[in-house]
Amino acid sequence: MKIPKTLIYLFAFLVGGSFTLNLLSFKSKAENEHEPLIMMEIYEIPAYHGKGIHIYYGNGDFEIIPFKPFKEENQEKNGDIIVTTLNRLAKEGYKITFTSSGLSDSGMITKVFLKKD
Repeated sequence: MKIPKTLIYLFAFLVGGSFTLNLLSFKSKAENEHEPLIMMEIYEIPAYHGKGIHIYYGNGDFEIIPFKPFKEENQEKNGDIIVTTLNRLAKEGYKITFTSSGLSDSGMITKVFLKKD
């Protein structure tokens, strides 16, 4: 049984095209793109000068969102800062994967790890 040349050429074209398409589907990562995992630290320590939310995106990129002074009238405002920040990150495609908190005499630090799908 002899296979026609056009069938061989068609098969070679399909294999070559598939191979080329697969190679072109890989994207190189730009230097300024963020990693899919970020860390958010919440510093609820009244005496600490950096109290607030610290977000680390990787590659040296970070963001600090300060809290209002720790007074009774600002408790709800500081809670709102946390929720607003989490909602913003959720809109950007991040989901919480892990949380951890530590309490001491001077305050509390909470770490939240988020991953982008």
